[in-house]
Amino acid sequence: AEASVGPPVDDAGEAHGAAPAAPADDAGAVASEGPAASAAPASAAPATLPRPEGEGQDDGESEAAPYGDAQQGDEEVDAEDSKWRMPEDFFYEDDAPELCQPLQDHEIAREGVMPVRFLGFDFVRHYNLLWVSPEEFAYISGHMITFRNVVTDERRYLHGLDDGGVGAIALSSDGTYFAVAERSMSRQPNVYIYQFKTLRLYRILRKGTSRGYASAEFSPHNKNHIACLGSAPDFLLTVWDWKNERLLLKCKAYGQDVFSIRWGQFPGMLTTVGTGHIRFWKMALTFTGLKLQGDIGKFGATELSDIVGFVELPDGKVVTGSEYGRLLLWEGVFVKVELMRGEEGDARTIAGLPHDQGIEVIMMDTEENCVVTGGDDGHLRWWPIEEIDVAEADYDHGILEYGISMRKELRIPPMGEQYDNYAPGHIHHVARNADDKIWLIQDNRNGVVWKYEHETGACTPIVQSHSGPVTGAFLVQGVPGLALSCGMDGTIRAYNITEEQDNELFNSRRPNSGITCMAPAPQALDGDRRTVCCGFTDGTIRAVAVCKDGFALIQALKPHTCPVRQIEYNNDGRMMATLGTDNTLFIFELRTLEEHAVPLGYVQLPSQVNHFTWSDTASNLLCAMEDGTLIEFIKPQADAIDNSETYAVELEYRCIRPEVPDIDDESEDDEEMEGEEGEEGEAAEGAEGAEDPASPHSAALDSPKSGKGRKKKEEGTKKKDDDDDEEPKAVVSTVTHVVYAGMDSAFFVGTGRYAGALWEIPLDVGEVKSTSEFPLASRTEAKSTGSMRTRLPDGAQVTSIGISPTNRFLFLGFADGRVWIIPFVNMMAYSAIALADSMTGPVKAVSPDYDENCLMIGAADGSLSVVQMHCEEIHETAARMLSEKDINMEEVGITMAETMPEMPAMSAEDWEIPDTENPGFISFARDITDPNAYSIQEAKLKSEEDHAKAQAEQKKKRVRERVAEIRTELEVLNEKNNQIPANRLSVDEMVIDQEYITFLRDDMENKVEEVRTELAWTVEFHEKGMQKLRDFFLSRLDFERVEVLGFRSPHRVATFRCPAMSQELQSNLAKLHELIFATDQSDDEDGGESDGGAPSGGGNRGGMFGGTTKNDGKGFDGADGALATTGGMGATSGAELRELRRKQRQERKQQMQELEKSKPSDAYEDPQDVEAIARAEATLGNYMLKTSDSYQVPENQRMNAEKKRRQMFLLEESMHAIKTEFNNRVLALRDFRQQVREEVQRDVAALKEIDQQLGTSTEWVDGIIDDPADAPQEFPERRFEYDESHIKTFGKQLRAANGEVDQESEEPKEEEGEGSRREAGDEEGEEDEEEEEGDEDDEEAGSGSEGEAEGEGEEGEEGAGGEAGEAAARRAARKSRQEERRAE
Repeated sequence: AEASVGPPVDDAGEAHGAAPAAPADDAGAVASEGPAASAAPASAAPATLPRPEGEGQDDGESEAAPYGDAQQGDEEVDAEDSKWRMPEDFFYEDDAPELCQPLQDHEIAREGVMPVRFLGFDFVRHYNLLWVSPEEFAYISGHMITFRNVVTDERRYLHGLDDGGVGAIALSSDGTYFAVAERSMSRQPNVYIYQFKTLRLYRILRKGTSRGYASAEFSPHNKNHIACLGSAPDFLLTVWDWKNERLLLKCKAYGQDVFSIRWGQFPGMLTTVGTGHIRFWKMALTFTGLKLQGDIGKFGATELSDIVGFVELPDGKVVTGSEYGRLLLWEGVFVKVELMRGEEGDARTIAGLPHDQGIEVIMMDTEENCVVTGGDDGHLRWWPIEEIDVAEADYDHGILEYGISMRKELRIPPMGEQYDNYAPGHIHHVARNADDKIWLIQDNRNGVVWKYEHETGACTPIVQSHSGPVTGAFLVQGVPGLALSCGMDGTIRAYNITEEQDNELFNSRRPNSGITCMAPAPQALDGDRRTVCCGFTDGTIRAVAVCKDGFALIQALKPHTCPVRQIEYNNDGRMMATLGTDNTLFIFELRTLEEHAVPLGYVQLPSQVNHFTWSDTASNLLCAMEDGTLIEFIKPQADAIDNSETYAVELEYRCIRPEVPDIDDESEDDEEMEGEEGEEGEAAEGAEGAEDPASPHSAALDSPKSGKGRKKKEEGTKKKDDDDDEEPKAVVSTVTHVVYAGMDSAFFVGTGRYAGALWEIPLDVGEVKSTSEFPLASRTEAKSTGSMRTRLPDGAQVTSIGISPTNRFLFLGFADGRVWIIPFVNMMAYSAIALADSMTGPVKAVSPDYDENCLMIGAADGSLSVVQMHCEEIHETAARMLSEKDINMEEVGITMAETMPEMPAMSAEDWEIPDTENPGFISFARDITDPNAYSIQEAKLKSEEDHAKAQAEQKKKRVRERVAEIRTELEVLNEKNNQIPANRLSVDEMVIDQEYITFLRDDMENKVEEVRTELAWTVEFHEKGMQKLRDFFLSRLDFERVEVLGFRSPHRVATFRCPAMSQELQSNLAKLHELIFATDQSDDEDGGESDGGAPSGGGNRGGMFGGTTKNDGKGFDGADGALATTGGMGATSGAELRELRRKQRQERKQQMQELEKSKPSDAYEDPQDVEAIARAEATLGNYMLKTSDSYQVPENQRMNAEKKRRQMFLLEESMHAIKTEFNNRVLALRDFRQQVREEVQRDVAALKEIDQQLGTSTEWVDGIIDDPADAPQEFPERRFEYDESHIKTFGKQLRAANGEVDQESEEPKEEEGEGSRREAGDEEGEEDEEEEEGDEDDEEAGSGSEGEAEGEGEEGEEGAGGEAGEAAARRAARKSRQEERRAE
């Protein structure tokens, strides 16, 4: 893409543009504000770039040097450049108007809240570490930039100037200037460039992007250039002459997230990386001006990947990481080779991936001459550049992988006892200081910035914080200075916020689950307020007490099987409730601190619950619902709840649907009320709804609101009357947060119609009902009219709400990182502060201390801040704003700054709190370590099920024991019967009741048939379901994915999962092909007519000039033939030749005369030529320049929806054909592989036979053709072919999944109890074998008797016949005994 200053274009095509002829504020080229206006007049734009330092100029000058071959005189360059040049000694003052954001309506002076501690670190941000000196580095946390010295641990801070946070930071190559690229919620953000030593504001780069910046970097080739990269939604790439605040180039970098921009090692070269792409940029000076051309990297056969880290090699090639652990070597815009880890000693043999997971860090180690990589597996690895430089792919065989040796590796953190509490790191970024002695490693998994000393190998943590969103924060009110926080990284941390350094005291980590919420126990339950309860992502809640040296576990319960969304104690300390993401509200009874929470029951709500709160007086529960309603549950009575069988309980409730006016109408009412006295306002509020007169907020609710007058009211009424004629639009409204305002009223915020304001609504409406009689799914809603209490920022959703301990303030946290402090004395006034990032930092927690002089704010971007609040001045100023219209907020701010209470210095040693060995309570709590542990409800239901199973197992055990006794008795009787020498009982005689045996056999057959009948429906149900699945997933496919693996090689090839072409597509293709065929036929017919209708004379032109054209019977071919004939018969005399030539001349003369007669006139136009010219004009197109104003696209080149639709049909057909051809080749390869496998198996079998005969062994052939354990199924189409072994295996897996014990595996354990039964079975088997042998003997005897009978006569025949009969009888008896045993 080529682009310059001008509108951005889509990254799919090429964008062209040139530097502007004049700066334009609206286009974002140059902002002519302040001193830049005089230095940069709107006259003409230069066509050159400022020349790099050291090329014909003194220090501090900004001359021009073109990119490319364009030449220009120095005088002309200086004259052009002087139009833009700003004074070198110009600095912005701190009180410049554009740097001071004005106060909004009803906003209190910002000096009332002042940030004092910054405890967080944004680990999710890419490249959040920057060395600014050999001993000092900088990082971003929300709106704050922290400079930290690695030697002295001293810190200094720089606050962002825009209201959206800091997006990126950069340091000039000489370390003189420091750039801060910011984000903004209310305007286009700026890039502020400071003189680093003094941190004085030097330059401002304006209007480079719409929302915020993601990356910035000074040019190492030209000290006046800086490149900046915008974030969503525009992703603009801008290049600036920053010393003159001049925008040189602007274009769209990509259509998705772009992570970083970096200058190349050659002048004018840039590289950007991001989601699914890498882009190579080149600055060039053309005859139309300076341009920026970007080429997207082509992955080709390599799998698409996000790219975070990359490095440019000395020869210009680029090495990048990938999400799947491979190193990609780029040459030009193509992936040249995929670098893999080679075997030790033989690098060409591929051993595996360079990293097990994604690679996000790539850098150069010049001392080792290696490329260093790091990623999600927690290792830094060194790869030699000389091997990377010679890497080549095997394109002949389609193999892109190339093995390289790993020179060394380093685990972060290293192995050792001091690092046992840390998991293997996720290396997100590495920053190296100037002398390369200290590496700062950003570890996202452990939430640590490691300081790695390159020479000694020492690795120590220098920054520790939450590695993910901060989900909870709490200032311990009983211990001044003690603060707690929790986050999604599974850690809960303790701080001493009174210390300026080393604030973190200790932490506790749960590596496999994150903490989603935290709630402090009320003073009624814990007088010291040291107890907090945390909810986890696995549904577990844990109550812990803060001690001097750690956390002591009080209780661990699992009320939910899903993440816990919220935990809340009621004010009297008798109940607690937890909310899961599955919308279950679990209620607990609190008795003592040690016993803590006792489960009472839960309520399953039919729609999503966003938030809930307890009433301070009645202990009712109020839920904010996603469907826009409020559900209030009446306080449950513990004695009336029966949870003996299940924890699902019935509660009384009422459902309220808030009805609120439009915000514009409400604002107009407020404007009218300010122009009058307080009586009218009080009357209006009295009509709006019921309020609690005893509520601590009643003074605020009775106060009149500010406004402008009655004129706007009349205009708004007229506009409203006009809008009433229009049909109302359906708006989806939700209630996101709610808090009680009194006994019978509540404040709430939401989306849809509820967005943009804080509303109050009466709750004493509607009838209280029971969930047993009126289920929540079919609840009826009572409507209640709400009133607006304060106007909220447009487009900012509330993410946190709370009330101060003294009930004087309401705290609101927003999704854009702001926090509002609203005094109840005047709810239209507010004090605001923004510390979290506006894009990634929704405020999750706002916690005040007991005296309301301090706030702790935690956000999702990892920022954790402590704010000093002048509560008395804020409260007093808000009260004054009710009676005084014009308050000088500057004076108020000065007063607040001078009288701001200081934070007292406290040492952790002075806190009178116990340690973990003696936490002050006795607890026998057992932690829940199994992530698959049963929840409270599951455990109760499972205990009942386990009890029923245990009883059934006991009954089966008794029956088995009785059967074993009877079997033993039968075996004894059989043994005695066999010992009788004569008159022993036969099997039939041993049967007491043959009819009973027959009855048992018939009954068993009937039961089997009955079971088959009962299972027939189930079998058919599953068969139908399987058939539907096959029809849905497989019948629509021409080919499914099949992977073919190489023998003893990591290479594999897979088919495309190719869906069959739909009937609609096939029908459209058939019609399209018919149309193409008809068009081709018509073209052929037109071509034939054209060939046959050539102009006269054209057919014999070749013959006339000695050509080889076909003879058409005209011309002189006949004469030539005569000459040839004559020449062939013999020699011709001269007279004959002369006569022949004379005749030829006469014929030619006659033909020429005829030709002259047929010559058309000059005005004659051949109809065929006219037709050809008309066709050419219609089809050849207009060769007029496309830049011409009169240019028109020819008809045949115009594109419409129907043509594009036909092209899409043909493309789909072509893609399907290509995939089909490729898949057939892969399947043929699979068949060949199977053939090779069978041949090798035969050879291996023959080799083993030879080994057996020779007494040798060939071990290397073992497993030569075996597939790896995780190999995919080679013939997935055979998935429905199964036999009895598959069914048995599936049965074992099913029993194991259900927790049942496999009987086959239990046989060895029951060897003693089952011994007699096995012996009996063995004896029966021996008897069966003897009987079978006897049968064979009888058969032989029978045949022998028959032979003897033939020779001996009738007597022998009768004897043989009698023996045969006895043998048959014995066989029948034995068969009967076998059937009886099987029946038993």
